[in-house]
Amino acid sequence: MCFQRAPQLRDDGLRSHVRSMSMVQDLHPHIFAQRFQLAKKEALQVLDKLKIPIKADRETLIKIARTCLRRKLSIENVDILTDVCIYLFFFHNRDILF
Repeated sequence: MCFQRAPQLRDDGLRSHVRSMSMVQDLHPHIFAQRFQLAKKEALQVLDKLKIPIKADRETLIKIARTCLRRKLSIENVDILTDVCIYLFFFHNRDILF
């Protein structure tokens, strides 16, 4: 029998987040939630300042999807799943786009 090793996924930050939770264990959950919401609000403001308009054409969406998927998946799966993502995007937004 031949066993193949499962592909390793890259760390998405969850592990380091769980490790850092020990720093906030003394905080009341309500205070933690408030601070998290403040951080979210500030992060969204920064992203609004940094964003640039793009055309939502097929080629641009393919580049975006491929870039995102390459960070989490093996190269062999990226092209297939990129096509699936783009197909689903256009299928889901068909009433808006067409």
